[in-house]
Amino acid sequence: MCRCGRRHVAAPPSGAGEAGTVAYGPNVQAWVIFLLVMHHVPVERCAGIIGALTGSRPSDGLCTRCRPARRKRSAGRTC
Repeated sequence: MCRCGRRHVAAPPSGAGEAGTVAYGPNVQAWVIFLLVMHHVPVERCAGIIGALTGSRPSDGLCTRCRPARRKRSAGRTC
């Protein structure tokens, strides 16, 4: 809630809410990269930690695609 007493909500990105889609923002992607690269957390454990922090566990595949070495090989794809 805002100080004015109203709740402000942004419009969802295009494609959001379609069956089978989940959107994780840049903050979640940054946490994934931080855990994988700086702390050498295994992919499955990284997904579990993100799930514990956010209440929504990303797939192991998302965490794998976010790794910097993988990002170079899959140019054009985002986490």
